[in-house]
Amino acid sequence: MLLNSRTLAILATAFMATSFVAAQNGMDAQATNSALESDLDEYIYFPMSDDPANPASSLTAAEKHAELVNDNNVKIASNKHAELAGAEPVATLHAQELTPSESLALKSSQIAASVSAKASTLATAAALTPEQQNQLDREQGLLPVLNQNPTKISAQSLPNGALPAVPMVTGCRTQGQIAVTYSEGPSDATARIVKQLNAANAKGTFFVNATWLYSQQYASVLQNTYNNGHFIGMTYRVKNDDSSTLTDDEIRNDIINDAATIHGLINVAPKYVRLHYSDPEDTRTENIIKDLGMVIVGYNLDSQDYDKNSKTDELYKAAFKRQKDTYDAKGSFISIQYDIPDTTSLAAVSNVINAINDEGYTMVRMDGCLNDAKPYKKDAASLEYVGDKFSFNTTGYKEGQTPLARGATADDGTTTVQESAVSNTVSSGTSALTMSLGSFAVTVAAVLVGLV
Repeated sequence: MLLNSRTLAILATAFMATSFVAAQNGMDAQATNSALESDLDEYIYFPMSDDPANPASSLTAAEKHAELVNDNNVKIASNKHAELAGAEPVATLHAQELTPSESLALKSSQIAASVSAKASTLATAAALTPEQQNQLDREQGLLPVLNQNPTKISAQSLPNGALPAVPMVTGCRTQGQIAVTYSEGPSDATARIVKQLNAANAKGTFFVNATWLYSQQYASVLQNTYNNGHFIGMTYRVKNDDSSTLTDDEIRNDIINDAATIHGLINVAPKYVRLHYSDPEDTRTENIIKDLGMVIVGYNLDSQDYDKNSKTDELYKAAFKRQKDTYDAKGSFISIQYDIPDTTSLAAVSNVINAINDEGYTMVRMDGCLNDAKPYKKDAASLEYVGDKFSFNTTGYKEGQTPLARGATADDGTTTVQESAVSNTVSSGTSALTMSLGSFAVTVAAVLVGLV
């Protein structure tokens, strides 16, 4: 998300103060400007906004960098920046006409003006329509991630007063990435799924259902999953699967209570939410979730692990192949598995990881999928987003995977079907050999006794 105007103003002031101090201490101008540019890069590009009052607009990544600091010319701001900030274009000045201190101070003013312009032009990214957001992503060299038509429901087909469907995230921003997600847990399968992911140095995303967290057993599983660096989102299911019997406030309070339960266990509240399936689609609940500052996550790769006859890894391979055959390039995916013992999600973990690795894709958490450095909420009812020690762009953030041996044993001692079959065969063969040797020994003993 974007920083709010007050924070940006503070940053701009800090940049200017840093430059003046640097000039007084005789620091090298080029090195100092490089540091200031680095600071600017760090702070002005966030995907969401907490200040929806300004008009929506943006600069491309190329415009952001172009002529920010030029060896021969120093510009207070580019004409594009000035125009968007409501100011007249500023004349170009030549660095040769300024002393080092003046040049450094002027460049600081340039960066401050750039920050201010960026505040006014990007402050409402969250208010953009799906079409505008996807266009913005394309301009910045990112893949569009919002599903334009998430369902068959359209504004034209809705009854008077009904709300349209909320666009949901259905892919990653970077080509070649995949976020492997698990919904409806934690369950008796979760800990074993996590152990296999850990063995592959891979991180998953778990959309947990707060209903199960009143059990100490599952609360501990959630904490262990989080502490192992996996991403936590929330699955939300309306009471009795029928929102028509509830008021907006009742739905809102129920969502907040579920998020507060998760916050109480991991000290951050969920920002990313997956809705339990409903037919017809519950657009009213979707809009309440959106108003609470949460982002709805869908998927574009269904593992079909609810079908015990499905071969999940083959579905992954088929999706990757279809993408390659159609577009001659890697795509980006958000896959869905169900964190329930009755599915094949647990048995498929190692094969899924290997299928992803074999096709050259990179496993990422949900925050890495969306380049989101603040992927949680400060608390359940807050509209303020925060990061943690595992979040994207921190030293604790991890992505990627290590292939697992075919038929590998999970950390808790469980084995795959293939390995179990081999093990049973070996055990049976060993038992038969032992019995044969035993019989032979008895026979020899009897003969010896007879001889004696």
